[in-house]
Amino acid sequence: MATVTVPGGPGQSPVTYTYSSSAGLTVAQQIAGALAAASIAGTLSQTTVSGTSGNTSIPSSPGNTSDLIITSTTGPTTVTGTGIATYTSGAPATITAGAGVQLMLNTSGGAFSATGAGSEIGALGGNNTITATASGETIGGGSGSNLLTAAAGGDYIAASGTDTVVISATSGTDTVALYGSTGASLVGGAASMVVWGGNNDTISAGSGSSTLFGAYSGNSDLYFLNSSPSIFVDNGGANTIVGGSGPATIFGSGPDLIYGGTGPMAYVTAGAGNPTIVGTSAQVTLFGGAGGNIDFVNGPSSKGALFVAAGGNETLNASGASAPVIAWGGTVAGSSDVLLGGSGADVLEAGVGTTTMTGGAGANLFGFIQGRAGGSITITDMNSSDSVALTGYGVAATNSAIAAATGSSLTLSDGTTITFKNVLVSSISSDIKVG
Repeated sequence: MATVTVPGGPGQSPVTYTYSSSAGLTVAQQIAGALAAASIAGTLSQTTVSGTSGNTSIPSSPGNTSDLIITSTTGPTTVTGTGIATYTSGAPATITAGAGVQLMLNTSGGAFSATGAGSEIGALGGNNTITATASGETIGGGSGSNLLTAAAGGDYIAASGTDTVVISATSGTDTVALYGSTGASLVGGAASMVVWGGNNDTISAGSGSSTLFGAYSGNSDLYFLNSSPSIFVDNGGANTIVGGSGPATIFGSGPDLIYGGTGPMAYVTAGAGNPTIVGTSAQVTLFGGAGGNIDFVNGPSSKGALFVAAGGNETLNASGASAPVIAWGGTVAGSSDVLLGGSGADVLEAGVGTTTMTGGAGANLFGFIQGRAGGSITITDMNSSDSVALTGYGVAATNSAIAAATGSSLTLSDGTTITFKNVLVSSISSDIKVG
């Protein structure tokens, strides 16, 4: 944290503001930065008033940055004009900022409203109720417990304390930054929203579409999705995500815990994360990534999952699932995949790299497609309830390869080698289907 001292107006003591140079600036700190820049440049024009009530205007000072310093109020005050107003009293106040007014508050707390485009309200601390009533406004609390409300779309809300953020707008898109908060809660509404998570926050999407950026590494947030489409982008934190009835797309890179909803869900591994995904009544589609390790289990009435490996070392662990799983190995030479089925009737398709496949307790199908395979495949638990499907290899050539196999390995015409652990090829020849 850094501080800046600017003149306090004629006959007044200087005013010192604390601000941060990080990306997570509070609104008040951004206004303080503007004051500091004007002071250094010699373009800061200040006027001090006290005992305000009703309408108070920021004096016009062409070519300069105007700063109206309010040392006290005697009643609800509305600030108009263009420029900055700073409230320095230690007593709570009720102040409305008109269009074009940047209102900076200290730590006294109070009730504040932004009422026009370009209006900004930022508190350095205290317990505040701050409302954005029109589009194009910016509001933010400090380190206290604040109630921040966006009543119109197109607003920016920055939470820095243990805040409650409410999106009551019915249209437009509101942007909410929680990355300076701890233990904040956000309740979405009918408007669309873009949200950056903080730490230990609870974010509940509303009926509007949502784009959510998860907590950073070392932090964790709880997200509840809703009926509208949602996009979630992981930032490396340990997030818990509960799906809703709308479609959801999740780009994961952290150790997230994800509960599917009644709407379809697609999970894309964006890094070497280790998520646990609990399926429910909707289809879950999983796209792997380099170094990814996905654990899939299913809840009641689960429809299972479709897994598509990419080009790295990947693991799909569905050993705890009872719903059927369809898993495709990677298509990049040199990749290494581990595909673990559960107790359902799983379908495991080999890729071009090295793949280890374990079907689990169900009646499983191990598939190989000529031209898509070509790797070294190990099937660890082939039994009489399982089958192998060889597609595109030619009936005569494949039957000859099966007949010639004397051990537990079978080599196909595209170079694919299948090793059946502890099982002779000759003992399962009737379970190998050629097409």
